[in-house]
Amino acid sequence: RLRQLKQFCTLLHRHLQSVEKSTAQIVGAFLVSMGADHYDLPQLTRFLEATELPRKVRGYVESLRLRQGSCKKSVAAAASEPRIPAASGAVYAVSELLGSLNNSTSSDRVLCSGESQGEGGEATVRYLSLDAESRFQEILASARAILFVG
Repeated sequence: RLRQLKQFCTLLHRHLQSVEKSTAQIVGAFLVSMGADHYDLPQLTRFLEATELPRKVRGYVESLRLRQGSCKKSVAAAASEPRIPAASGAVYAVSELLGSLNNSTSSDRVLCSGESQGEGGEATVRYLSLDAESRFQEILASARAILFVG
């Protein structure tokens, strides 16, 4: 499963590099254009939840940061070493994206923007649920009263 997750991330990265202008696609079209329509998304999502991989990766990166910070080194030696990636939260982002794609409805959209259109020059993927009613229907159906405050 870890190999499939790595392949999914590689396909996502390649897709974002190839995006020339911002696009909004339904989930199926996004997976087809990415080349990941054959992946078993529920199984990948269960794998991430069962192994708690995002939490473990974050803990590993934080331990490396602490070890790097606790070592007393000269500025020149510290500058020559490779830096620890600050994007340990990327595993959480992929996990959330997989969960959203897994629980998508026909009215949900995936917004992709390339590096030149994204925030700060970065490529972005955003999941947008246009049918909020479907997300809360089960909860609201069993409620006696609904109070909207805002």
